[in-house]
Parts: sequence; C-alpha cells; structure tokens
Amino acid sequence: MTMRCIATGSYYAIVHQVMQGQKGESTDMHRDEAVLAVGMDEAARRLGLSRRTVATLVSQRQLASCKVGRRRIIPVLALEAFLRDQSADSRPERTMRRTG
Repeated sequence: MTMRCIATGSYYAIVHQVMQGQKGESTDMHRDEAVLAVGMDEAARRLGLSRRTVATLVSQRQLASCKVGRRRIIPVLALEAFLRDQSADSRPERTMRRTG
C-alpha cells in the first residue's frame, strides 16, 4: 500500500509527526483508541464545511492530507492547525490611537 501526503508549511510538520508516530494531541474515540486521521466526510463534518469545500482546500494545499490506497485521509492535527491558522487570519488588526 502506498501513502502519499500533500502538505505545505506548518502542515508538513504535523503530517510528518503523525507518520513518524510521534505523540501529539488527538481526538479520543473510545477509551483505548484515539483517532489520528479522518476521511473527507468526517473532516467536512468536524469543520462544518461541505465535502467539496474540504476537497478544494486539500487540492489548494491549504489543508494537509494523505492518500492511502484509494482513500484520502486528513490528520486530526491538520484540522486543528487549519482552524488555528484561520482564526489567526480573521483576527482584526489593532490600531494604535494617539491620545492627548
């Protein structure tokens, strides 16, 4: 089975950690299991986006993913990093006001 990853910038480090088996934050599924990556449908559900939008983000390399056989999976850490980056981009810039 071949595995091919699409990743850019900070997402590459996340995918690399997941592939190397390094510890990171993950979402608990059951008591003894942790979900490290999810499919396109689950990623869309978790992000509150359509599957097509998630596919577009992957193809534009804004969201890291790996192809395993015929299936494309997205590391949970990549979803979290994507949301962090999006919220950082959407923060309004503060302007300094002169008083006096």
